[in-house]
Amino acid sequence: MAFDHLSEDGRLGKTTTRMNIPVDHPDLTIVIPVFNEADVLPGFLPELGAFADNHGYQLIFVDDASTDQSASILEAFCAHASRTLLRHKVNRGYGGALKTGIRACRSAYVVTMDADGQHRPEDVNVLFSFGLSRKADMVVGRRHHPRSGLYRAIGRRLIRFLAGRLIKLPIEDLNSGMKLYREILNIVAMFNPGRIFLPIGTVFIGFGLAWGLPFILRDEGVSVGTMLLLVFGLIFLLVAVVAEQVAQLRRGQIRDEDLDPDES
Repeated sequence: MAFDHLSEDGRLGKTTTRMNIPVDHPDLTIVIPVFNEADVLPGFLPELGAFADNHGYQLIFVDDASTDQSASILEAFCAHASRTLLRHKVNRGYGGALKTGIRACRSAYVVTMDADGQHRPEDVNVLFSFGLSRKADMVVGRRHHPRSGLYRAIGRRLIRFLAGRLIKLPIEDLNSGMKLYREILNIVAMFNPGRIFLPIGTVFIGFGLAWGLPFILRDEGVSVGTMLLLVFGLIFLLVAVVAEQVAQLRRGQIRDEDLDPDES
């Protein structure tokens, strides 16, 4: 399995491995969002359950208002102390299911994986062991994509571009369902909000000035459109400054927390 990792010191690493590294650590939760996977679950759950039990991992399933038998299958499987089933009354989408599962975690580390059987449970250990050894805040599984259609390729490139504006480090497969997180709140430290909000604010102000200057030069006053563009531009600039400062403070806190006693 190939994966990218982001560490608190702002470095990205790339590793490709298929090793099954044994890791026994109780402070890990595996979150699996589920939507209409009744055909796959009977074959996927026993393997995942045995793996989690052998390593002492917690399992959290989030049923995203499935309309098939997924919920009943999960209810029977989760009759176990280390397994939890959370259910949405209405479908909230993949991202909403992930948020529900992650919020319910009480462990320092979280791994997310899909319920369609495309991920191998043993790869959880690969991500976890690597994350522990590198003190990484996030490790992202990277799939080897076969040749795909034009629209899907464009979509992947667009996602990577937007992610690159928020995170200064390149991630090859951001929409991979298999990721490891260390202390979810730490993830904010890896974002660079100024790279998004600062250009947007500048564009708004630029358009506002370009739109409003002709009116001002003709002594016709300032139009409502100009005022709105300038106000929104200033708001985005303010958000960029504040968010960037918060991210930098959090990065400093994480580095201080990770210092060894002898080094501090």
